[in-house]
Amino acid sequence: MDERRNAKRLRLIEYLRVFEQKTDLFVGHLVDVSDSGLALVSPKPIKRGQVLHLRVEILADQVMLDARCMWCRKDVHLESYDSGFRFLAISPETRMKIRCLTDALRLSDVSGTTASDPAQ
Repeated sequence: MDERRNAKRLRLIEYLRVFEQKTDLFVGHLVDVSDSGLALVSPKPIKRGQVLHLRVEILADQVMLDARCMWCRKDVHLESYDSGFRFLAISPETRMKIRCLTDALRLSDVSGTTASDPAQ
């Protein structure tokens, strides 16, 4: 089965801090997000297949979500790891918060164009 993402990814202009919900341990920084998942840069590797209960800090608010690590690799430029996650069951409220997040931090897609670029 092909595990590649089909949703359009948006790169954040500001990296948001991500924590494990239950332990409050820092997991990493949110790098990009889509309707179906997200990517993190983290100080430690995350095991492929591992399910994390994440809390993303967004200004005075936070988003709680569960996601499965689909891949993890050493970052070639930093002493860190890049990981891709797929959201598990996600509520309509959480999905709306994620959309508001992407709109507020207006991001560029991974091709480098901004969301307001008429060429999209």
